Amino acid sequence: MRKFITGLVLAIVLAMSALPALAHHGSLRGYADCESYFVRADLFQTSPDRRVVIQTTIPGATGLDQTGFTAGSGGLKIWSVVGATNGLPIDGVVILSIYKPNGDLENQQVFSLEGRVPEDCPPPFEEPTQTPEPTPEPSIPDTSMGG
Repeated sequence: MRKFITGLVLAIVLAMSALPALAHHGSLRGYADCESYFVRADLFQTSPDRRVVIQTTIPGATGLDQTGFTAGSGGLKIWSVVGATNGLPIDGVVILSIYKPNGDLENQQVFSLEGRVPEDCPPPFEEPTQTPEPTPEPSIPDTSMGG
């Protein structure tokens, strides 16, 4: 019985020592295809004393700089962006940073959209332009006498 208790205590101590490595982290995931793109940021095991910063170079997207998030092991969606690619390449980077209360960086994730739009996308849809046909000049009947 003594070996069992010693083994159990050792297992608990080892499990507790692994928790800080799993604490206060996030993930970035996303996709891009011929029509649109999407990027999402989630937090896991994050306490409200952590400062969370999201920086992005995606055109039209706004980042985030906030504290107060509480996220468990199931995760918490904190940010997302979606837009149209129209078959054109898109580049942009998202950086998720989690800072300790003393300001030290604790965890960082980077996601890039560059190269994610397939190269074989059809060209963007454009309205066909019609060439106007020339208007024929009216013919004036010859009303002269003697002609």
